[in-house]
Amino acid sequence: MRSKIMKYLAAALAIMSVSAHAASDIYGGIGLKDSQSSYYVGMTFDRVAVEVTSIESSNTVSGVDALYIIPANMYPIDPYVGVGIYNDVTAKVTGTAGIRYHFNREIAFGMGYHTMRGANLSLHFKF
Repeated sequence: MRSKIMKYLAAALAIMSVSAHAASDIYGGIGLKDSQSSYYVGMTFDRVAVEVTSIESSNTVSGVDALYIIPANMYPIDPYVGVGIYNDVTAKVTGTAGIRYHFNREIAFGMGYHTMRGANLSLHFKF
């Protein structure tokens, strides 16, 4: 199961790397809900981010989220909200919210809550 998840995330990262020149950052993260781990990679384009996720469960669950980074003028903190769609036997619409904290201009840390992935943490690298 884990090798299938890693192959899925590696393919997603390879596809995203083709578009990396237009992105302002690339990131990866982990989540945990009901003893199920999730892994995701994402890219931010100005105030919009896209994440591709795989969740460890009895069946393969994957999904895509679109996030909006709210211009709150609270630097170094950026709040975000988002929606996604996941294939857990049937398609499910999900929601997410959280914050990103910028340590400096190159590195940020994110934490939030996702209705399917639960609590999650991310590490961002800026270009």
